[in-house]
Amino acid sequence: MNRPDLVALYRRTLASLSGETLVRAALSGEPGLERGARVVALGKAACAMARGAALAVPGRLTGRVAAHVAERLPPGLELFVGGHPLPDAGSEAAGRALLETVEGAPEEEPVLFLVSGGGSAIAAAPAPGLGLADKIAATRVLLHSGAAIDQVNAVRKHLSAIKGGQLGVRSRARRALALVLSDVPSGALDMVASGPTCPDPTTFAECLELVRGLGVELPEAARARLERGAAVLVAETPKPGDARLARIEHRLLAGPSDLAPAAAAQAAAMGFAAQAAPTVFQGQLDRLFAELLARAAPGGGPRLFALAGEPALRVPADAGSGGRMQHLALLLARALAGRRFQALCAGSDGRDGPTAHAGAIVDGGTAARARALGIDLDRAVERFDSAPALATLGAALPAFA
Repeated sequence: MNRPDLVALYRRTLASLSGETLVRAALSGEPGLERGARVVALGKAACAMARGAALAVPGRLTGRVAAHVAERLPPGLELFVGGHPLPDAGSEAAGRALLETVEGAPEEEPVLFLVSGGGSAIAAAPAPGLGLADKIAATRVLLHSGAAIDQVNAVRKHLSAIKGGQLGVRSRARRALALVLSDVPSGALDMVASGPTCPDPTTFAECLELVRGLGVELPEAARARLERGAAVLVAETPKPGDARLARIEHRLLAGPSDLAPAAAAQAAAMGFAAQAAPTVFQGQLDRLFAELLARAAPGGGPRLFALAGEPALRVPADAGSGGRMQHLALLLARALAGRRFQALCAGSDGRDGPTAHAGAIVDGGTAARARALGIDLDRAVERFDSAPALATLGAALPAFA
């Protein structure tokens, strides 16, 4: 399989699980939407999911969409663009707009919540006592801490006015449906975009203990909120069994567990034998790297192996430019130099970290090409500065989300 084939496989796999395709299928023939609905969408796939809703719902849609990049939207929907992976002023405007949209919906109007990964940063409404700068600083610390995404999002819920079910409880609609496109390895609906419509099983006390265990320093206002919450001086997020969230029906459209099988199916359609990993990877990136090295050991095994997951990576404050998948690609290029292999490491949302790349494709000759160009792969890995090296090598995949 050559590089164009790998790129085609990657894009076909993502297209088969696109938000537009999945939402359109989920809502086709859905009763109660004949006169339209109010849309509240957030995440990297928000625009695509909104387009899918418009194709399936016979009535008119109104509402707001919080996305990372500006894309075409159906008539009646207003777009707000927020930052990712760190929230920004646009994120706060988006979060406030979603709250207004929910609160302004009359009881008789159905509400469609369209939730996808990335929504935690893209739509951000700081909890009382916190400012946007506190949210940005806290998010940066947590993302660089090496914590799993479920742990990061548990803390985010308790620093927000919309996460952890708080957006959902503001809805007065008698009929509400939440369609979720997950990027969370655990499969927990309440962790996708930090669960704006889901009951939150985590607590202030657990979040405070987690932060202390990570040994990280949150902004003073964020730390103080966790401490006040743990002391029962701040109201908890809505918990399982909360009647205010019982009227929201949740449906998971697809998640990380669907990615590897979809890639294997697409490979087969292209004429290539492939094997899908039986489980979604969860854990530190170093362990994922070790597992892939074992897969690449000389001997038998599949010609093409597909794996999905969201590995955790602790990144220093002075890190260069890169993302987890680009870092993994450099590790593989360095360790398997001279071997016959190819690896496509990329984000399932079309972007890897705060870079202009979706990921990278490396092979057994990447390290030699780096030496010929004077690129120090050891230094790039050590400094977490994968993006410039991969761009110079021509190994980077351009972002498309």
